[in-house]
Parts: sequence; C-alpha cells; structure tokens
Amino acid sequence: MHAAMAEPCAVALHGVRKMKIEGNETAAVFGGGPIGLMCAQWLRLSGCGHVIVVEIDDRKLATAKSLGFTCVNPESGDSVKTILDLTGGCGASKVIEACGLP
Repeated sequence: MHAAMAEPCAVALHGVRKMKIEGNETAAVFGGGPIGLMCAQWLRLSGCGHVIVVEIDDRKLATAKSLGFTCVNPESGDSVKTILDLTGGCGASKVIEACGLP
C-alpha cells in the first residue's frame, strides 16, 4: 500500500520544487484531494508559513483541517476575498491548482 503512494507523492513534490519556495510564504492549494493535500504538506515542509486549502467537499475540508491547514470553502463566499482577508490583503504568493477540473 505504501508503494502505491510513491508516484502521487513524487508528482506533488515535483510541482512544489518547481515553485522555488523562499521561506515563510503564503500558499493556496485549490483542491483538497490526495494530490492537493500532498502538495499542501510539501509546501509546509518546504518552508511556507501559511498554507490555505480551498475545497468544496466537507470531508476533504475536515481532513485538511485535521492536518493543520487553514480551510476555505468557496461555496461559503468568494474564496479570493477570503484569502485576501486571511493574509491582511497580501494574498498568496504561491498557488497550486489541484482540483482536476478543466
């Protein structure tokens, strides 16, 4: 079972490494599925000080919250405005789209 996670974990890490995290940045991950949550974890491990997960599914939001991420449900309002409010108007310096929608 652990081996099955190696490829998706590597995909998430590859994407985060291409972003060149400089430390204590704010990141937003749109999509709280397996890849999105792996990206969020790699962002935190890479030095992001604040990682926000944007997701509409309550179960996925609960998982993200249990991992210590700030959660935003776009069905509750404008997610961009919420991120701006959470960051004192600065927004996220790094953003990952991991929702899988066209």
